[in-house]
Amino acid sequence: MDFSSQFLSRSFCFINRDNHDDVVCAYCLSNDSVNLSGLPTEIKKRFQNKFPRGKGLASYPAIKIGRLGVKKEYSEGGAHIGSQLLDYIKYKCLEYGANSACRYLVVDSYNKDKNLNFYHRNGFEFLMDEKDEKRVNGLSSQDKLETRFMVFDLQKYYLQLIKDSTVQDDSV
Repeated sequence: MDFSSQFLSRSFCFINRDNHDDVVCAYCLSNDSVNLSGLPTEIKKRFQNKFPRGKGLASYPAIKIGRLGVKKEYSEGGAHIGSQLLDYIKYKCLEYGANSACRYLVVDSYNKDKNLNFYHRNGFEFLMDEKDEKRVNGLSSQDKLETRFMVFDLQKYYLQLIKDSTVQDDSV
């Protein structure tokens, strides 16, 4: 299925400016939500306590990273293109937020240390621990989760950008 033509996601890529046939990295985004219905009460409360006056919604607006990849030859050498790409996506989500509310950036990361550590280093957190995620997904404790659901709080990112720009303005 062509997700783009069905308005299910949008794909983007960055190309090498010297060779326009060379894709450096790519990603796709779609609308999503952090849906709390069906989650254990303690997880819901922990999540909802992040909001003023304990606003208890059943779901919170999000943008989902469906795919994210950096071509192997560009992922080596310490350029951190994947992290730069995530920073770009975070910034673009704030731009989109001017037209439509979006609190979170979410990803179903492959449940591999390399992938999980990458997202964690870039500010993503697990919504719940692995045991609870298995329970919510109807898996036994012996089953393996193929992916882990992770969230990034765009409001915290926005507030940090504001703080950083104020610090820079004060130093001039």
